[in-house]
Amino acid sequence: MGVASASKARQFFPLSCFRYLATMAQRTERTDRPIQTISEFAAHLGLSYCTVSRAINGHPRVKEATRQRILQGMDETGFRRCMARG
Repeated sequence: MGVASASKARQFFPLSCFRYLATMAQRTERTDRPIQTISEFAAHLGLSYCTVSRAINGHPRVKEATRQRILQGMDETGFRRCMARG
């Protein structure tokens, strides 16, 4: 991705998505404790942080099949959205 296309992409996606994707390769799965963060949950499902966040918050640009996959994953893993964070 060139510099121009990267800056253009940032217009549509929050910077946090790029930071997450840049560090995703460095992360390892942690099986010694339950999934506690949305980043860990997204990595478990093989999706981006942004997609999971949008699906949980009811954003209309998430495909229904993806939303159902995320909701099913939430039921299976016991992951719950932290209401105190907004």
